[in-house]
Amino acid sequence: MGVVTTSDRRHRPERGEDIIEFALILPLLLVLLLGVMEFGFAVMRYNTIANAAREGARAGIVSGATDAAIINAAKNLTTGLTEGDLDIIVNRPTARSVQVEVIYEHHFITTPIIVAVGGDGTLTMRTVSTMNIE
Repeated sequence: MGVVTTSDRRHRPERGEDIIEFALILPLLLVLLLGVMEFGFAVMRYNTIANAAREGARAGIVSGATDAAIINAAKNLTTGLTEGDLDIIVNRPTARSVQVEVIYEHHFITTPIIVAVGGDGTLTMRTVSTMNIE
């Protein structure tokens, strides 16, 4: 009854093995987590500027809309973005259309890591919305 066979000894975990394995895999998990977070923030900011360009173009098709009114309509949807990294350009390619371009310089959270591997830590996002005046 109290006899330990060799097969029983083989299945016993060695002390500290789990901690060593966790310590080896933890950096990879953290890099993966940071990558997912960075991608999520970038997509969120891109959607924000796309909506701002669309709303600015909508404001521009209203009769008598000025460039300042169009820019303000677009800026109202960019809360949470750094205003210094945001550029809104209004064009009128034809007499019957309005084009709003929003450019945003996205700064990554992990900029020091990106700079260490040769990047500059920023991503320029650009969206354009064109609508016709009817």
